[in-house]
Amino acid sequence: MKKVLTTLCTILFLAGSMLKPMKATAAADTVFVLSLEVNMTKAVRSGIFDPSLDRIYAVFDSAIPDQQLVPSGNNRFTLLLTQGFDSGTVYHFRFRINDFITETVDRQVLILQGINYYYCWWNNDYLNYTWFQVDMSYMVQQHMFRPDTDYVDMVGSMNYWKGSSPFTRIGSSYVFQTLYNIDPGTTSSFKFRINGDTSRVELKGRPNRFLLSPDSIIHPLYYFNDYNPATVPMTFYCNMKYMTRAGHFSRQYDHVDVAGSFNHNGTNDILYDYDKDSIYSATILIDTSFYNQNPLSFKYRINSNWGTAELQDKPFRTYVLHDTISGNRNIDSSWFNNWNPSVNARPLAYDLNIQGRYAFKEAVSGVYSYESINGIPEGESTYQWYLSTDSLGINITPIDTANQITYTIDTLCIHQWLVFEVTPIAASGDSAIGLPVRVITKSSIGAVGIASQENFISMVYPNPGSGKMVVEGLAEIRRIELYDLTGRMVFVVEGINDRRCVINPEGLLPGIYFLKASGKNNESGHSRIIRQ
Repeated sequence: MKKVLTTLCTILFLAGSMLKPMKATAAADTVFVLSLEVNMTKAVRSGIFDPSLDRIYAVFDSAIPDQQLVPSGNNRFTLLLTQGFDSGTVYHFRFRINDFITETVDRQVLILQGINYYYCWWNNDYLNYTWFQVDMSYMVQQHMFRPDTDYVDMVGSMNYWKGSSPFTRIGSSYVFQTLYNIDPGTTSSFKFRINGDTSRVELKGRPNRFLLSPDSIIHPLYYFNDYNPATVPMTFYCNMKYMTRAGHFSRQYDHVDVAGSFNHNGTNDILYDYDKDSIYSATILIDTSFYNQNPLSFKYRINSNWGTAELQDKPFRTYVLHDTISGNRNIDSSWFNNWNPSVNARPLAYDLNIQGRYAFKEAVSGVYSYESINGIPEGESTYQWYLSTDSLGINITPIDTANQITYTIDTLCIHQWLVFEVTPIAASGDSAIGLPVRVITKSSIGAVGIASQENFISMVYPNPGSGKMVVEGLAEIRRIELYDLTGRMVFVVEGINDRRCVINPEGLLPGIYFLKASGKNNESGHSRIIRQ
């Protein structure tokens, strides 16, 4: 029978076709479907694939013609094929970028009745290699595990809770391991067990283990049943209610971890919101050697990043570890950043910037964000402008009568740096006056007609924002780029040729990004934006 290949564009069409009798190379009333998905993230980062310009194809060794995959988000591309497959037949294929870059991997898939799923990374070049390791030493000592006859495996979300292959023993030790390639940013839940026996799974009646996989190679080590007499458990609770309500933290996209002296300042110790109440927690086994050392020091972080850690420019939290023989548990329970709305706190000013052209007779404006943890609106905050003889703002002199949010540059400012200071003041409350915060210009003030390239951008608004944004430049803008905190370009628009443009960077996760605008004469400017 001559084979016919059909590319299904929608699942609806596929579902409809499944409801009708179909002719195939096997028996009637059967369907043979191949669902392909390839992750191109590593290819994008290495520069060999541009999802906005390049195309990706599936190339089969059989008579099946080359098939183009379609984007499905997050650098993933998919293809759905039906009709033209023989049941029980192995098909060989590879992926190809455009017409000239083909994988070196020889892929094969066995087609069976129903939908056959195949997911992979381009050229099997993964961003993540997670070596799950479990120490069975104490299970051996308690005669609950015999390394010569028993084996350990794992059930979890990474294997659809069906169980893994038996772990491999590391030398003559009692540590066993297995390898998984997990998409970075994916949170896996799992438990270890003995001999694939559900009755011998660890942590009975207790929450699953969780692991957030980064884009690197990691070797997380666990103790079966969390039993290790040389460690003591400590539970960390971090209250994220205010951070969530204020828009600083997304329960859907962000995560919290704890990093400190006991885990080498961060080793994937992620906290989880078990009760869905924005209180994140994790119990960590800490070596008892810390009994005789200095107190533990640590901070909570958002997205495992020190740039978004709590208590910026403030000391680490400390805790004196103790044994739990008497039932006295080790617990830290804190609000992130110590921001507890029920406690009176000073208002805050942050995200300061000086907008405008740094030149004689030009008007510049101080901009900032106001926040009150207690929910009190802003009162009459005060402002002060200074002159600095250096770029660090060490030697500053206040400018007389320059106490408004705007300032017009005069001759005294030329060849010096401007400093804008705001003291946030709440409309009411016992702690109404906040601490003053300053920002300095990125370059010294120029004479008439001279402006810094760093201030090629005059304004970006609304910022923060979630939809369209307006970018205004001091001259004609040709190109705008957005970069995430890893330095990866996530948005670009060209051919603007105007001093004002509207961009709509849809699909970006909430967070901080850097905007770069370029002009026709190679001038450029940068601005930090926040997507909500």
